[in-house]
Amino acid sequence: KSKNMSVYLLTVDKAKFRKPVCPGDVLTNKVLKKQNVKNIWKFKCESFVNEELVSQAEISAILNFN
Repeated sequence: KSKNMSVYLLTVDKAKFRKPVCPGDVLTNKVLKKQNVKNIWKFKCESFVNEELVSQAEISAILNFN
């Protein structure tokens, strides 16, 4: 049986925007799970254009399964 899932963004920490991203650029996002406690998850996020880091942040979110 399939369950519905809702994701609610809680925090954005250590956000850095290193280079501008222009229309037409191909943005690649890499997200790594750092940890989770019950239904709160923390992730490390990085965005790249042509393998060059353009932004990064750590986010946390709550995942609710309905």
